[in-house]
Amino acid sequence: MQALVDQIIADTATADTDATESVEAPTTFLPRPEKSESASAAERLEYIWLLSFSTRWDLEAELASRWVDLGGLRTALEIYERLQLWAEAALCYAATEREEKAKHIIRRQLYEPTNKDAEEEDQKFDGPELSPLPADAPRLFCILGDIDTHPAMYERAWEVSNKRYARAQRSLARHYLSSKPPALEKAEDAYRKSLHINRLNHGAWFALGCVQLELQKFEDAIDSFTRTVQLEDNDAEAWSNLAAAVLRAPPSKPVPMATTLPDEEPDSKTEPQEDPYRRKREALAAVHRAAQLKHTDARIWDNVLTVAASIPPPFTPFRDVIQAQRRIIELIGPKKGEKAIDHPILGLLVDHLVSGYEYQDLLINPDDNSTSQARVIRSGTLPGQILSLLDNSVVPLITHSASLWLLVARVELWREQPSKAFDAHEKAWRAAVASSSQGAFQMGDEKKWMEVVRATEKLVRDGYAKIGPMDREGQDGVEDAELVAKDWRFKARSAVRGIMGKGKEFWEDSEGWERLKELQGEVAG
Repeated sequence: MQALVDQIIADTATADTDATESVEAPTTFLPRPEKSESASAAERLEYIWLLSFSTRWDLEAELASRWVDLGGLRTALEIYERLQLWAEAALCYAATEREEKAKHIIRRQLYEPTNKDAEEEDQKFDGPELSPLPADAPRLFCILGDIDTHPAMYERAWEVSNKRYARAQRSLARHYLSSKPPALEKAEDAYRKSLHINRLNHGAWFALGCVQLELQKFEDAIDSFTRTVQLEDNDAEAWSNLAAAVLRAPPSKPVPMATTLPDEEPDSKTEPQEDPYRRKREALAAVHRAAQLKHTDARIWDNVLTVAASIPPPFTPFRDVIQAQRRIIELIGPKKGEKAIDHPILGLLVDHLVSGYEYQDLLINPDDNSTSQARVIRSGTLPGQILSLLDNSVVPLITHSASLWLLVARVELWREQPSKAFDAHEKAWRAAVASSSQGAFQMGDEKKWMEVVRATEKLVRDGYAKIGPMDREGQDGVEDAELVAKDWRFKARSAVRGIMGKGKEFWEDSEGWERLKELQGEVAG
């Protein structure tokens, strides 16, 4: 249509031969075609009525809709009333907190007036329903139900539409969910009825899946969320909920799992083993998709971390665990600090590192042609990624957590850095004492006192007594090598005496006190 309008303007424009100045050629919205490539305007006008273009009132209705999107409700309302689009006009009144006016407009389309002699503005439409009802009666009943919060209006919309108006059942389901307590069974039934009519409604499938999760119907929830992501593949919340449903669903029939490597020939005598973690792998794939779509959502990354770590060794996807923990630290570490670190899962990584690898076997020369440079662990390997997570992400966040410092000490001892392990043990002890001092030494809390006792025992036995007599790192081949802490006995006695001095008032002759005296005797030499 625009091309035809441009061509008519261009073809019918004439130059004024009497004008002394030249007249510019008329401009067109679209590029002007060559004469050999285009029919004349007269020829095109013969087929103008075959074009499918919108009527004036359709265009006005679209204009009013755009005004609503921009917040111009008053302008949109004037257009809707002029076009007698009463449902849209009522919604505009309701949005401007004129709900009585909105109800008046809706009821006028559905019910007989009870005082016909009154002025139009004063009439009340409380009589019987009109016969016949308008074509959009189901929608009008639903709008009236939204304004009055009355489920009977939704049910009436469902009946009037001959059970074909899916929006009525969706509104009814939302009403059931908003009741106290939520009527989950009724809401599920309502959503199913709406989806029987309109099976392509993404929001209804998602809501149905959420209801089924609450009802613990996990197999049904899997079906619902699967349909949701089939309709919209970029719905991160649906992928995350699908993972939750898969993870909680009861185990299904096991699927055979290949036991041979890709380059090996299968042994016909060996029966394929069953994969006991198929559900968890499916859940991990789903929550990975959610994390790709919402890369900055810490809650989804926490789901990735939890699902990946729930698969026990040797099948644990450690790289996924590392990636998720690092991403969580990046997102919420600046605000939450060390609380962004999952201690048990980090302990799982450290256990795998220390028990599964020998440090010297992992070292390589950074330059193949050089032997003078220090040997390092390749960053792309799993041990390299675990160490990178600890050094670059975890350690800078630790402030008050003794357990995290103990994990660091364990790793430093594994990679033959006894001085750093010694320092980490001392930091762990200080953190434990600082967090329990008030309860143990001022309030007489026995639980806190025993935490201090256990921390002191660990410092003395695993830190001072074990690491103190070791040679410092980097002194291979030196006869009189320097020790990590030649005064480790003095340090140990000082730590024990300090704790006993603080706890004497509350805990003398208690179990913890006797354990400290025994510990004092161990380092008395």
